[in-house]
Amino acid sequence: MNSLTTRRLILALGLSAIFGGAFYLLSLFRGGPILRDATEELYPDPYADMAPSAKGPWPRVGIDSELIDFGNGLEGDELIRKVVLRNDGEAPLRVRSGSVACDCELEGLPTEPIAPGDSVELKYIWRPILVANELRQPYEIVTNDPQKPRIRLTIQGETVEVYRILPDKVWKLPLLSEAGPNVFLGRVVSQAKPDFRVTSVDVGGAPIDVTVRPPNAEDAAATSRQDLVWEVQVVVRPEMPVGTFDFPIILHTDIPEVKKRESVAETTGLELTVNVTGRRKGPFRIIGKGWYEEKELLSLGTFPAATGRSQKYLFICEDAAHPEIQIQNIESDAAPLKFELRKDVDFKGRGAKFELVITFPPGESPASRRESSAATVRIQTDHPTCPEIAFSCEYTAS
Repeated sequence: MNSLTTRRLILALGLSAIFGGAFYLLSLFRGGPILRDATEELYPDPYADMAPSAKGPWPRVGIDSELIDFGNGLEGDELIRKVVLRNDGEAPLRVRSGSVACDCELEGLPTEPIAPGDSVELKYIWRPILVANELRQPYEIVTNDPQKPRIRLTIQGETVEVYRILPDKVWKLPLLSEAGPNVFLGRVVSQAKPDFRVTSVDVGGAPIDVTVRPPNAEDAAATSRQDLVWEVQVVVRPEMPVGTFDFPIILHTDIPEVKKRESVAETTGLELTVNVTGRRKGPFRIIGKGWYEEKELLSLGTFPAATGRSQKYLFICEDAAHPEIQIQNIESDAAPLKFELRKDVDFKGRGAKFELVITFPPGESPASRRESSAATVRIQTDHPTCPEIAFSCEYTAS
């Protein structure tokens, strides 16, 4: 070992001895280990002041029940459960909230000690939400009772729905049949008031008929909770306009409004809204290249404006009851488009058949009407329940 390494080793040992001696002397001066004091300062015990005295007298905590059961709660409710906390000992009882993992609130926990023989009333508050359907969580209270330093309460309850609409709040009807009838069945149940009634129905003038059927024993047996089910029947009338539709149905009931009631027995009267949506294709069909029925869109494609484009389509009325149907007018908000529609007088099939020709004449100015800004085409007829057919037409004349 060379002299430089030796000097470094001696220096390191000397510094260790100096620092070690300083920690030892400081520990003697403070009355305890310095490292332990540092740990306590960095991580203090939050319940250090709750430690019971070394010798009596001591408090003795008593509580009515360590189970707080809210039972069934309706969404929007505010449920309250009370429990009495007593001091059955001989010294003041101090209490404080400990580990809390509960979605409830506690009121009434005193900040001052409870005198021997006295008691306080604790109030637990729970506001149920359907996101957390079941409540089963701990709530800890720390005390200075040496026999029971911690009270571990169990908080439990279950959220139930005020009402349920089956299917959900939007009833999507399938593509309507022109032959009819078009019938849709929905259901409504309520856990807030299982014996509720539908008092009236409002459709706001929509071309639909709605009837409701009260529940019976078979309906109740078909549900897991034995809830009573009201059946709602929706019938779409023939005068429903062609195209997509979206109409609200309002069911007036005697289901209580949770936020305004004192008890479930009260019948404030909740209004349930269902949206009925669907599409009526109508008795007319377009057949040909570039026709997208689900979008109600006709595409002429891309072509030179100098040469233009002309395309033919079949335009068919499938209503056998009106074979003499006539086309009265065709118009569009795209000026260059021209239309020609000829009826096939020799057609022997069901209804009537036409040949529809749509033309972008040669030499017109270049223009583009893509899907987002497509032209609107309207065909007027003398059909009694479908006087107009509207669809979009896209093209790019470059």
